[in-house]
Amino acid sequence: MAKKVKLLIWLFLFSAASVGAQSINVITIQELDFGDTIFPGIEKTILFTDSNAAQFEITGEPDREVLIQFQLPEALEDQQSNSLDISFSTSDAGYHSTVSGAMNATVFNPNSGTTATLNSEGKLYVWVGATAMPLHTQAGNYYQENLILEVDYTL
Repeated sequence: MAKKVKLLIWLFLFSAASVGAQSINVITIQELDFGDTIFPGIEKTILFTDSNAAQFEITGEPDREVLIQFQLPEALEDQQSNSLDISFSTSDAGYHSTVSGAMNATVFNPNSGTTATLNSEGKLYVWVGATAMPLHTQAGNYYQENLILEVDYTL
């Protein structure tokens, strides 16, 4: 019988703001969660439009442009220091001006980041997906890692 691999990416957020500008706040709405049913040797992809994708709300000055960047993990780790590879494709992130806009989001590459404009209420929503790539010999444990989102106003 195949062993299950449990995965979760913990999200640590960093937000910054320009001097004299309204601060930028980032709230995690949903963490990226691969669930309890990852099997050794079988990749599992969470699209940014999936309900288990990471979702963030960014708030700041209305109609201001922001730079969105990630520090993405290359692998997840369990408490025994076993490693499980994870990848982020060029289309694994999206942003939209409404919380329900994932299906209509502007797609971007989370590896390189993007710029976007906060809506007239000063909000922007971002989603991130990924692919877990367990080995055939992957230990059935709980894996996690940090994903860091950095947001700042552009000049």
